[in-house]
Amino acid sequence: MSREDVCIGAKLNTGITYLQDYRIYGKNKYYKSFDYVKKLPFKFYKKSTKVFDNTGLIYMTYNCRRISPDAVEYYHKLSKCNKTYLAVPYKLQAYNSIDGVVQIEVPIDDFFNKFDIYIYTPVNVKFDCSPRLVTECFMQGKKVIKELNYYDVGLETRYNDCINNLESLNLTENDNILALLDS
Repeated sequence: MSREDVCIGAKLNTGITYLQDYRIYGKNKYYKSFDYVKKLPFKFYKKSTKVFDNTGLIYMTYNCRRISPDAVEYYHKLSKCNKTYLAVPYKLQAYNSIDGVVQIEVPIDDFFNKFDIYIYTPVNVKFDCSPRLVTECFMQGKKVIKELNYYDVGLETRYNDCINNLESLNLTENDNILALLDS
């Protein structure tokens, strides 16, 4: 038995089972894993009630989702939104003078009643393993705009799930994860 086999065997016997979407990650050969699509409990979300007139939202953190003021302006113009909210952890002067863009700090009260178009922007590592906000926006009836200069398997997988079978992303009392937790 090689050293690699011993290490892999030790990893397989850790008692940890990873839940991962094999369409995104492939089957994990080093750890015990279960093919599972991440879901959200739709019934616990407050439904958006406001009618909008072409209002966008860009969600930006200052670590993995930071884009330049020029990029914010580009995405705002690309969206053709009348106004775009730039959701940020704290306001920065560099983003104040972008025509049509208004910074708002998170957390945001009544979040889904602020916009009708989510403008998805790139992530620094070019891989968004589980773009939860995309699913939430579809669930709320929001339009999602995405234009990236790279292919993101996580984003594309979740986006296609939303387009083709949004209900498959709804966590219900009958979900197969419950059987896993009982075993």
